[in-house]
Amino acid sequence: MAFLSRGNGPAGDLEALAARKGEHLPGDYIQDGLLHCGACHSRKETWVELFGLRRKVACLCRCQSEKVQRQLEEMEARQRMEALERKRAAAVQDMAYRKWTFDKDDGGNPRVMEALRRYCQKWPEMKKQNLGLYLYGGVGTGKTFAAACVANELTRQGVPVLMTSLVRMANALGWGGEREQFLRSLNGYDLLVLDDLGAQRGSDAMKEAVYQIIDSRYASGKPIVVTTNLTWEQFQSPREEGDRRVYDRIREMTVAIHMGGPSRRHRLHEEKQNAARAMLLPGIAPGPGLQAG
Repeated sequence: MAFLSRGNGPAGDLEALAARKGEHLPGDYIQDGLLHCGACHSRKETWVELFGLRRKVACLCRCQSEKVQRQLEEMEARQRMEALERKRAAAVQDMAYRKWTFDKDDGGNPRVMEALRRYCQKWPEMKKQNLGLYLYGGVGTGKTFAAACVANELTRQGVPVLMTSLVRMANALGWGGEREQFLRSLNGYDLLVLDDLGAQRGSDAMKEAVYQIIDSRYASGKPIVVTTNLTWEQFQSPREEGDRRVYDRIREMTVAIHMGGPSRRHRLHEEKQNAARAMLLPGIAPGPGLQAG
């Protein structure tokens, strides 16, 4: 039985209970000297011993108690969702990626997405083996979407994840003691998702920064997920030594998955263009650009 209370501490609770009577609503009735709920027919008042005196105090009837319980469960569910959104905001640095989840998949690469789902389901084993993913394919084939699905699903499971672009990560690395501290902080994440390997082509310093990020994960036994537009030949036989060091280390840590098919980015662009034509120029056949004749 739940009592109604507004006091501060046990004494305040009892005083508040003693001073308050059950709320009498239409349909409620008195039985055995106590107020009863007209809906669930359970008591809304009860007797308690207070400071040596028998006092009548208010309590929650069964339907009120169930209502309060539902409200508490709804509040806890909201709090869990808010906590998850905060984790996603910390895990996935690009805001647009935070909404990319497996249930948003368009079915363009069913075998690949099923493999990634299994990766998430078997995460404890993947982590133990320090086994990550290398997602490669042409522009617009859904690599970043797939990586974000993995990041968001594991975040939902409570796994510490960080997803960011490799260029952004390398630029933030710093020098000397600052670099070492930054690398140690990255190893606090069980999974590091690095988007767009190959976009960092440039100075030897940049390549060294990328290598240190990858090597630090290797040394700590923490998996990585990498996406790239590099062809398989470019990945297997890089021309420069700086790239070769990075790619060799990634091969040791990941299983390669090819993201094939037509460009989703191009298809989505065409769908958006056609929807705009339908709204702005009804009856005009699709063509290059919006043309009014």
